[in-house]
Amino acid sequence: MVAIAATSYATQTAQAWQSRSRLQQARREADQAESDARQLRQQADQAELQAQRSQTRVGALAAEVAREDHTYSARPSATAKHASGSGRLVDALA
Repeated sequence: MVAIAATSYATQTAQAWQSRSRLQQARREADQAESDARQLRQQADQAELQAQRSQTRVGALAAEVAREDHTYSARPSATAKHASGSGRLVDALA
């Protein structure tokens, strides 16, 4: 009877050790997953900031191009100046 009790206790102790070991492993994996998630969030935040900076640059360049297009389209060309003689915009457009 004592031998059965000792064997039963040893089995329970081994099972408890295995359970604690699995629990510790699960905790390590959860900690690693949280660390990975934090790192990915940080990378995503950095990528979002870069995207916003790029979009700001696109807007600034688009505005610059629009100003240049407007500036150049409002000026008479050298050929139009010489052809009309006066160089007035109305003459260049006529």
